[in-house]
Amino acid sequence: MPTARDESRKRAATRLKHDLGKYVRFSAPETRETEAGALRERLGRDLRETRKTAEATLDAPAVFAVWLEEDGALFTSAELDAITRPLARVEELLPRLEALELAGLVALDDAAAEVATACFAFHRLVSADVAA
Repeated sequence: MPTARDESRKRAATRLKHDLGKYVRFSAPETRETEAGALRERLGRDLRETRKTAEATLDAPAVFAVWLEEDGALFTSAELDAITRPLARVEELLPRLEALELAGLVALDDAAAEVATACFAFHRLVSADVAA
């Protein structure tokens, strides 16, 4: 039977999947844009405006920071490593979004895709642990 901690972990993983994993690729097309301007525009929307509320607009790193502050204590750093590694690349590249050439934009898009994939995998893993 799942414990209260197990349920808290599952809720936290679900929130991270939704708030970060879904929205870092929210407007990504099936096939990546080949024109730098179009790719830059989409990355700006998805990564600089990852969560919008009446009170604030948060970029992807800030969404994770808020989640980490609220729910991070439920997990080990090893459990979060698959998310934090590509997110570090997003944090490195995002401030330079306007100056990035196509190769840099592709690297940023790849990192965002890794973040999304890792958030969904994290959710599946935590949910499977709760179900076991």
